[in-house]
Amino acid sequence: MVKLSQRLKAIADQIPKDCIAADVGTDHAWIPIYLLQEKHVLRVILTDSKEGPLLKAKENLLSAGLTVASGDIRRGDGLSVLAPGEASVLIVAGMGGLLIAKILGDDPAKSHSFHRLILQPRTASAELRRWLLDNEFVITEERLAPEGRRLCEIITAEPRQGCVRQDAFWSPLDYELPPLLFEKKDPWLKKFIQEKLREAGQIRLHLEDARDPDAPHRILAAESRMEQLKEREAML
Repeated sequence: MVKLSQRLKAIADQIPKDCIAADVGTDHAWIPIYLLQEKHVLRVILTDSKEGPLLKAKENLLSAGLTVASGDIRRGDGLSVLAPGEASVLIVAGMGGLLIAKILGDDPAKSHSFHRLILQPRTASAELRRWLLDNEFVITEERLAPEGRRLCEIITAEPRQGCVRQDAFWSPLDYELPPLLFEKKDPWLKKFIQEKLREAGQIRLHLEDARDPDAPHRILAAESRMEQLKEREAML
């Protein structure tokens, strides 16, 4: 049985049982292999834009003693190789948040045909959340999971069914530190905030020696951000 990293296991845990899932950018296919070994899903479609990762995915499937229909391993960009309604769950993990938003935005109708999106952005998570909420999705789950020295963000979203915008009363910082993480008392949240505080402190320190005429204004902005982060940390 394949043993997933904490990041990949946190992603797999968001996938409902007995669904048909599509893993876009499958890479080594660890999540599909886990789901099939656990008999958690009815079927998984594996896609990637490059031949190399798909060949590796096929090798890993064979090594795990699994067979997948040849039509369920597909090469192509984004959602282009998927038909609307073919899968109920979409997984897009390990890419930049802006790229994930582009993949979804290239075919809005197809993006909304999935019952659930499970997204794990490497960067630009705040921008991805903004995109989701601007484009008729609601975020239903937020999780943090460690991988190496970093904490990864897993965002679960579903098409919005006529309800009020989720971020109607959000502050700019809520797109970085979403309320769901506080509501669920995520065990990694304190460390996540502390990492952001450390980054903001390093930026402020760097600005003290900068010869940029705009440095005083940027120092004030960094200090304001640090105060807001400390306020969030105090909520825990």
